[in-house]
Amino acid sequence: MNSASFSRRHTEPWGDSRKTLLDEVSFDGINPLIEAIVPAEIYAPDRLDLPEALSESNALASLKEIFSKSTVLKNAPHTAQMVVSDEWHHLYLREKAAFPVARLRKHKFWPVVGRVDNLHRNRKLVCTCDTLKNYATAQSPS
Repeated sequence: MNSASFSRRHTEPWGDSRKTLLDEVSFDGINPLIEAIVPAEIYAPDRLDLPEALSESNALASLKEIFSKSTVLKNAPHTAQMVVSDEWHHLYLREKAAFPVARLRKHKFWPVVGRVDNLHRNRKLVCTCDTLKNYATAQSPS
């Protein structure tokens, strides 16, 4: 499907309806009507260099891809600081980020940090603690 069929389907009257409308306003076609209504000063002197229009299916596929990358679950957990900050770049509401399910309104645990390691999804955490031997020697009485 191309953009012309989309435009025709959603913006133009069908068949006899168009002719009837043009006859009622006494114009031979749509172009003379547009020329009579739209002031010449607003026309661009040169043709605009615009990207090719997407088909409906391609536009929907792009939107699905964008929305699939920005979901509450994929970006969880949201810290209190993230939810109340001035900047919000997600496609969902802050309220949905703070309280993804209704029961959390009464029993909410606010994480201190977001995801530690998005690449491995928090599966490969590295402990930076001292060894147990060091703790044992620090605890022993001198």
